[in-house]
Amino acid sequence: MGSTTQAFGDGVPSDSSDMLQLAYKYCSARLKKKVNGIVQDVNTQSFQNVVDFVRKNNSKKQGNVVGRIGTPLPVGLLVVGGISSIDHAKSFRVLCSLLNTDMCCSANLHGGSLLKSKVWNAHSEAVSKTLNSLLKQVSGLETDADDACALANWHEECGRGRTVAVVVEEVEAADPEVLKELVHVLSDLGSKIPISLLLGLSTLGNHLYDILPSNVVSRTIIQKFETKPSMQQMDALIEHLFLDLHDLLPFSLCPRTISYLDEHFLRRDMSLDAFEKSIHFALVNHFFAEPLCAILPCFEYIADRSHSKPPEVNTGEIESAGVLKDVNKLPENLLERLRKNSSLFVGSSGDWKKHLQLAIQMSIRSRREWVLALRLLNISAAHVGCTGAGSGFTFRELHRDASDPSYFAKSTDYGNMSSGLHLVAKLRSKIEELPRDSVLALVEKWEDLLQGKLGLLADALKELEDVKEELQSPTLSQGTTELPSKDFQDDKSGFLSNSNAQAESDSENKLTSKPTRLSAARRKGALIAHVNALALSQKQNSKGHADRDITRGVGARLGDLLFDVAVHHAAKCPINLPGAELFCLSAFSSLKQSFLEPSPRHALEEVLQNPTQHIPFGKLSSCMQGGSNHHDWYVAYQSLQKFDRVVDMQEWCASFSDGVSIKQLPSTGKADCHKHRNVGKQAADSRPQKAVRLTQQLRQRKSRSSASNTRRFDWSSKDPLVVRFLQSVRELQISGIVRPCKRRQGEYVEHLVHDGSVPEVEGIEMED
Repeated sequence: MGSTTQAFGDGVPSDSSDMLQLAYKYCSARLKKKVNGIVQDVNTQSFQNVVDFVRKNNSKKQGNVVGRIGTPLPVGLLVVGGISSIDHAKSFRVLCSLLNTDMCCSANLHGGSLLKSKVWNAHSEAVSKTLNSLLKQVSGLETDADDACALANWHEECGRGRTVAVVVEEVEAADPEVLKELVHVLSDLGSKIPISLLLGLSTLGNHLYDILPSNVVSRTIIQKFETKPSMQQMDALIEHLFLDLHDLLPFSLCPRTISYLDEHFLRRDMSLDAFEKSIHFALVNHFFAEPLCAILPCFEYIADRSHSKPPEVNTGEIESAGVLKDVNKLPENLLERLRKNSSLFVGSSGDWKKHLQLAIQMSIRSRREWVLALRLLNISAAHVGCTGAGSGFTFRELHRDASDPSYFAKSTDYGNMSSGLHLVAKLRSKIEELPRDSVLALVEKWEDLLQGKLGLLADALKELEDVKEELQSPTLSQGTTELPSKDFQDDKSGFLSNSNAQAESDSENKLTSKPTRLSAARRKGALIAHVNALALSQKQNSKGHADRDITRGVGARLGDLLFDVAVHHAAKCPINLPGAELFCLSAFSSLKQSFLEPSPRHALEEVLQNPTQHIPFGKLSSCMQGGSNHHDWYVAYQSLQKFDRVVDMQEWCASFSDGVSIKQLPSTGKADCHKHRNVGKQAADSRPQKAVRLTQQLRQRKSRSSASNTRRFDWSSKDPLVVRFLQSVRELQISGIVRPCKRRQGEYVEHLVHDGSVPEVEGIEMED
């Protein structure tokens, strides 16, 4: 592959061309492994049934048990209808890998090899070649033996106790006479060794009876198996590539590439193998067009080989990761390019190597930091967030990008990003932190940029107008807290009881007749709170089912990313999102109309076109049943928030497939407690007193049980008093009156806070 240097570790090339090759090969290997894993996961049940069939029908032939001549041969018909013919080999390779264990060995043959030649004794010659290939695969030895006796002798010497499985894919391509002879030979061989025959058919029905005569079929024990259609395998691959956060690949596809693959592969061939090859071509173009992107796959390759311990990164001093000692030992051409573009990393060009070193270390810390390091290393994505240790989008970068329209004119990978929607979304999140005059000047520059230089969509201009209205609103002054908008208050009403919801609507009318629009950051924070609350509730309802975790472990990060995606989708503007945002974009992309059937996307569009103020949740609930994709559920909810629609959280949760109960949602935090303190106050006055009364009863019962040396109260106890107490506390949490505190071993502490009128209750000892 080329010369190596110790700066990168053993096996890592020293020049840029070899680095690109290594990055491509490493990503290709990871992609191949991922695709094979997806095929196995989708067909797990079918393949497991085949393995059980092989073991079951040959268990009686193990050891010294010898059958008679003409023993029925176990034949499994693996129906692969719906899978493209070029995908057969991939499915059968995965099946053979499952069969190759200590108890079984397999050989994979193609039906096209079972063809007779135009010579005398053609059938015997074709079968001999088949047996020779079979013996080579099961034994792993190069041999010229081509008869059944050689296979029996090998099994007697080396393979005793192991079942032999012969897999023939695309059996329709085989010559019927040769296949008939092969069945006879294997059936006779079955009296000596445990052997099974697995035939892959591309169509349903009794196709084997059309190929073989009845007297041959009578010597077999036939059982049918079916694999999943190619559409399901394709759906699984797309979902893993773009929606799975737990197993990120060391590369990502921009929407332009996704659109190309969608047009040329997904809609035409519908082949998993063709789609995989197309990604390989995209990788070649990607790495050779952007050499800096090849750095991270090389680092991950080093980490896989060295199994290095994730380094600790201190803010004061950057410690060496042990993999790359010095940034100066990077390839010269990459260093030169980084030096020329050093202003894209930090404000001053003197510290760019320091931040690059930090980015390299962070890329090795964990897989979820790949995107951060990629943003730091990729010049074309520098305006997304590349300051220091990933502190986020700074005003300096915004101002520099806005004042330099030629920056976007030179950009190739993220040219569509110049529409400004992504920057507008980031600008919204920084409104409260930046000086008002500076932000207004920045908005005006972006308006000129969109109108004069680029002349792009009016949707982006509309977004900027909304920002200007929010900034120029006379009801807002710098440092003043904004009034919640109507959609935010209706959204929060889902956390209240029915009586509180009515009281809230009464108090809402008293606030203002024309509420100010909620800022993007505030709306995003509220949504993240909902995501986290629903995630905790879902974990409590389905313990032990980690795969059903609706946030997949990254609720806050997911809500942050999906907010931007909802903005981009609502504006109908194609945005090239870098890194992790791609998995969100695929939820609304045109990868396939059948990505989810029925798709929440179509129901969402119908809802948004409805001029009424109330959301018809019945239409959405029909799309949320049957394990629909949770990411689409969140995107739909966020898009509704984007369009300022009235969303009742209680009805929204009821439309979810798992039936998330509002009463099981935890408190939204101390800030929400203060926010809802005066909302529904009269309706909730009796609740703290009820909780205090139940608490006193529990204490009395606890003291009696302690005196009699009986066991303490169990948190999961079905005692009516305990149940009533917990229900009362949860109602207080929901209404914002109770603020839960940390729960230690054997102790559960609750603080009741209601304008100081309710005494503080704590120290209720219960076992977890």
